[in-house]
Order: sequence, then structure tokens, then C-alpha cells
Amino acid sequence: MDRLKDAVKARLIAALALKPGECDVTPDGKPNPSSGPRFFAVWGGSVSNSQKHALDELYGFKVTVTVWTAAAPRDRKRDGGAWQLALRARAALHMSDEVRAAAGSEFKVPPVFESATDLGPQGPDWFWAEPTGTSRDPTGMAVELSFGQCRRVTYIAEDQT
Repeated sequence: MDRLKDAVKARLIAALALKPGECDVTPDGKPNPSSGPRFFAVWGGSVSNSQKHALDELYGFKVTVTVWTAAAPRDRKRDGGAWQLALRARAALHMSDEVRAAAGSEFKVPPVFESATDLGPQGPDWFWAEPTGTSRDPTGMAVELSFGQCRRVTYIAEDQT
């Protein structure tokens, strides 16, 4: 799973021309504390198997796009461009042979885009910050993308004893 997530991170950085610190593998989809005004978190995952005598696995992962919007007035924040960035990430990763190849030769099918979820406004805790004063106003917006069906096949030799 780590190789797949690292391949996704590398593809996002290359395809979207991201700067250092704008994309990383994280445990929970939140931006790193030192992230800048936009951040792509590669995280999560799932694995399922459909065979008894082989590992015919389908892998999944998530990408959360977070945009810092604190500089805009509340009535003009909208999504801060989070949806546009998420759509670009979706295009870069959906059926990406670059991700499949970088993840390893046992991956036979590239990741497939499954869904996008608007996580809505995010408060200071999303950014690892303490709220100032009594304000709990949103400081950013986030969109979560889900990918799956990235097929990995490993054959298991039969026991000859």
C-alpha cells in the first residue's frame, strides 16, 4: 500500500506542478502543520481479495484537497478553488498508467476515480491551529476524492508436499 500511495503522491506532484510541501502521504487526510495555502493529502486505503489460490486484490485510496481561505471575507470565500484543484487531481490519477507502473509490476489495472465529497468549511483544528479568541470561523475548504479498483495480482505457488 505504501508504494501505491508514494506513486500517487509522485504523480500529483508531477502532473499538477506542485511545490515542495504541497503534497504528502498523511494518516488522516489533513494537511501537514507546515503546509501552505493548498495541500494534497494522500491517505487511507482499502484492500479486498476475490481469489482463493491467488491474491487478486483491489486497492483503494483517498486524496483530500485542502485550500486555506482565511484571507478572503466570509461572504466571498466560496470554496477557495478546492473543487477546481480536486478536478485536476482526479484527471491526473484516473486510469493513470504512471501510478500503476510506479506502484510495482504486480499492479495490473490503474486506479479508477469513484467519488468526490465536499467536506465543506474546515476550522482551525483541521490546520493544526488553535482558534484565536472566540472565533471558530472556517479557515479553509476541503474536498475528498476516492479511488479504487487498482488491481494487484500475486500468484501463490501450490504446496508440493
